[in-house]
Amino acid sequence: MKPVKTCEALEAEITQLRTRLEDAEDALRAISVHEVDALVIDGPEGHRVFTLDGAEQPYRAFVETMNEGAITMTRDGVVLYANRRFADMVNMPLNTIIGTSLHDFILPVESEPLHLMAERCGLGGSRGEFTLKTPDNKEIATYLSMMPLEGGTSALCLTVTDLTGQKRVEQALRDSEMRHRRLVETAEEGIWAVGLDSIITFVNRKMAQMLGYTADELMGQDYTRFFIEEDTLGERRNMEERLSGIRDQYYARLRKKDGKVILCRVSACPMTDDQGHTYGAFAMLTDVTEHRRLEEQLRQAQKMEAVGTLAGGIAHDFNNVLAAIIGFTEMVIEDMPLDSPERQRLELVLKSGFRGRELVKQILTFCRKTNYERQPLLLAPLVKETVKMLRASLPATVRITAKVAPQPLVVLANPTEVQEVLMNLCTNAAHAMRLKGGRLVISLTRTEGVPGKGMARRILPGQYVRLTVQDTGTGIDAGVMERIFEPFFTTKALGEGTGMGLAVVYGIIQNLNGEITVESVPGAGSSFHVYIPRLMENHTPIPVTMDETPGGTEHILFIDDEEVLARWGKEVLERLGYQVTAMTDGMEALESFSSDPARFDLVFTDHTMPEVTGLDLAGDFLKIRPDLPVILCTGYSHEVSAETARLSGIRGFIMKPMAKHELAKVIRLTLDERS
Repeated sequence: MKPVKTCEALEAEITQLRTRLEDAEDALRAISVHEVDALVIDGPEGHRVFTLDGAEQPYRAFVETMNEGAITMTRDGVVLYANRRFADMVNMPLNTIIGTSLHDFILPVESEPLHLMAERCGLGGSRGEFTLKTPDNKEIATYLSMMPLEGGTSALCLTVTDLTGQKRVEQALRDSEMRHRRLVETAEEGIWAVGLDSIITFVNRKMAQMLGYTADELMGQDYTRFFIEEDTLGERRNMEERLSGIRDQYYARLRKKDGKVILCRVSACPMTDDQGHTYGAFAMLTDVTEHRRLEEQLRQAQKMEAVGTLAGGIAHDFNNVLAAIIGFTEMVIEDMPLDSPERQRLELVLKSGFRGRELVKQILTFCRKTNYERQPLLLAPLVKETVKMLRASLPATVRITAKVAPQPLVVLANPTEVQEVLMNLCTNAAHAMRLKGGRLVISLTRTEGVPGKGMARRILPGQYVRLTVQDTGTGIDAGVMERIFEPFFTTKALGEGTGMGLAVVYGIIQNLNGEITVESVPGAGSSFHVYIPRLMENHTPIPVTMDETPGGTEHILFIDDEEVLARWGKEVLERLGYQVTAMTDGMEALESFSSDPARFDLVFTDHTMPEVTGLDLAGDFLKIRPDLPVILCTGYSHEVSAETARLSGIRGFIMKPMAKHELAKVIRLTLDERS
């Protein structure tokens, strides 16, 4: 007589099984998304083999050390990659598996189902149970999860889960339902048993808790009444398949007693008597609602990463176009009479150009594709200056009040970041009061961080500066409140907004290690509270000033491969009094400089150019003349930032498209640093 395992041992096996299946799902998702970056090399007998050598190291380590087998294969079954766990499962050396067929490792009778599963595997993936066989004729019950690789390849990735433990548990439960009642009662999964008439005959404590009922309330009920209405027919079909012997997990939505809906992963199997007759079904249900919510957050993050990649791809060229539009429009406006109708029309063109620049900047900022140089910043002057601009730009029906604390409040930030936060919050507040007008209150105070409710729970103890923007507008509905920081989500009409404003605010505040909270009552207005860590040390803040456009008489070498921008740079700087040599070829510019290094007082160069980058070109200039002031400019590049430029000896850094006063300011500051 075989010894009966203890309840504790079986309980441990169930817990281990649950963890392994969840890990396998996570692994499959990670592999399918990230393995497309792997290298492709020639394998034995001409096969093309995927390796993880080119993938991100964390994913390589994860796949190689995971508890599940992992395979990459073609749709006809040729193994392109296998991890060590799979090699251990089939008891074969890893290097002998690559190039073989997965069909060689399963029972012949299961070859055709595997072929069909691979052929039909779409974006949602495929799953099924198969029996692996080893060279020593050992058979292993497994669960295969299959998903196509992203990135245009036709290959498939699989995770292989050993079901041996699950089979033992299921058999033990079938052998004696009462013997293992304690195991079932204390299991972390919801468990119930139903008869062929769909009536619940047993339910454990966890299942009752998941649905918010008592066990007595569930007993004797038709189990399908707890599924949401549109899923009831599908659930009956799923259970019929399980009773017929089909093995697979599936997902179902159940409605709790309080009306809330939860998503559960269901693993069901038939219950049979000693004669093999089926008299009901047994099911284990795991609440994966939170797991799916986290998956959705991951997908959202991946979407934003895709937006960032797209934005980075177009930003350089788009900013070059905007630079020419903004630069020459400014120049033409300067030459026109103040009362000219054409001047007014051109001012509208210039305003649109700046709006385009801000939109690109917002997308890149939210996707963390821009880098700001931060410094000790005194907030009060910046807030007061921004309020002045707001009074000139917002409707007269919006009354603005500023309340700024008298004590100096210093944070580590960039003026552009803070001003962008304040402008976005105030613009949204004004929009909420556009119909009836109202009061906009901007306050700046110091406070102590105390974790609280909502998003404020992430506030760490410490000293903070709190910037509050309060309005008396329409307020925010509870359903909308959950989505206000999502990119491209907006309640504004078409043409009134992009939906990026609050997303940008949220991204900036997170980058500043701060937090933002919202209070709102529909019809009674909203309050946004921004918390930024306060600098307590004796820092000397750099004042924010609005200087006039400075000029000079020095000789500047201006390099940009876009002829229209080289021409603009020459004309605008000559108007400011400088001598300018403009060139569109970086190597020719280097040759001209080499012939007379003392001729130029400063070099201004674009970064992204044919044949040579601005960063490399600057290095060549500095080898010839180490004391040369160099300014690097770019429309966008993931390879260079203000920090990397400074580390290379470059004195100044500016992003396209720049206005005349921005170009003039960075040149004057860089030249004045020589003294």
